[in-house]
Amino acid sequence: IMEGAGRLLDGGTFGRDIVDMNPPLAWWLSTIPAELARLTGIGITAALTLFVIAVGLASIALTARLLSGSRFDAAARFRVLSLFAVVGLLGAGVDFGQREHLMMFFAMPYVIAAACRLNKDAISPKLAVAVGLFSAVGFCLKPFFLALPLFIEILIAIRTRSVTRWLRAEFLAI
Repeated sequence: IMEGAGRLLDGGTFGRDIVDMNPPLAWWLSTIPAELARLTGIGITAALTLFVIAVGLASIALTARLLSGSRFDAAARFRVLSLFAVVGLLGAGVDFGQREHLMMFFAMPYVIAAACRLNKDAISPKLAVAVGLFSAVGFCLKPFFLALPLFIEILIAIRTRSVTRWLRAEFLAI
């Protein structure tokens, strides 16, 4: 994917210079670390590592913002975020930077937002839209990743006994 991202940066097109049955978002997203490597002269592996860490930190920041309005005390929020950071950044092993690993980071704020909604915690509309847009990137990396938000929304509809509960800013932003 990183090699294909380089081809895109050199003017290549998806479908002619890059052929794959998955949607092109993974290649377009990979142009960010590929361009970082070109601009800074660092290796592509280091650039990808920095990119994944940046996505992870953004996910942790969004999750922290969501949890700040929840019923959890500061110590519980710190434990949840620390566990997420350690498992997310160190637990991937050889799958570090793969689409599934990235999707986990992109999806976490959406999962937490859904839990906050079930707990009737307030989420500002701006934060909800930010969570939806951020999570949409991860859900669109592979077609079957869209099953996660659909499954979450079905569970929310069953739990709340309302099929209109999916009309939330974060889901609509996706």
